[in-house]
Amino acid sequence: MEIRQLRYFAAVVETGSFTKAAARCFVSQPSLSQQIAKLEEFLGQQLFERLGRTVRLTEAEAALLRALAENPGATLTRDDLAQRLDLTGNPRTVDVQVTRLRRKIEPDPRFPRYLQTVRGKGYALLPD
Repeated sequence: MEIRQLRYFAAVVETGSFTKAAARCFVSQPSLSQQIAKLEEFLGQQLFERLGRTVRLTEAEAALLRALAENPGATLTRDDLAQRLDLTGNPRTVDVQVTRLRRKIEPDPRFPRYLQTVRGKGYALLPD
């Protein structure tokens, strides 16, 4: 897994389109699609529900991924993520979103390699 693949993934999530994401990332659409395919192959699962020219991910998953991808390696607190995800109420709601995202990006979500829990502090995205 590479940082650029995560950035491309985040761009597709934000724009809802491979074509628009490619334009945003200043790469060709086939190049972006190839990197997303490599990421999906690496993770062993499809990351997007492809509906013609659009893809879908929940807003919370998209916001979580965006926050983590914008700060690779940095630890973000549960409170910070809750604010970025616009989640109110129980701060453990962030944990649910992290679990859902882990199911999509981790080879084995029970033993996360990329989306790490930093005990007593929060979460960090650790690319290769």
